[in-house]
Amino acid sequence: MSNDLDIPPTQPTLETILERINTLGESLNAKIETVRVEMQSFRDEVLEKILKLDEKFEVITDELLEIKAKQKWHGKRLNELERKVS
Repeated sequence: MSNDLDIPPTQPTLETILERINTLGESLNAKIETVRVEMQSFRDEVLEKILKLDEKFEVITDELLEIKAKQKWHGKRLNELERKVS
């Protein structure tokens, strides 16, 4: 019979398994942190763009109201002129 010390263990020990689990956990935590940082950066970028869009919509709304007011004034003026002609 051969000596048991000459045969390498075929099954990992509990310590080896726990070590691998801990390494995997650390790797996952690092990746999760990277994703969290990237998501925060993405959120900040999206928020900035939304605020810019909001400002543009305010300008467009103001301009549209100005155009509608002028259109209404011109419509009244046109009606007055047409009444005078008839």
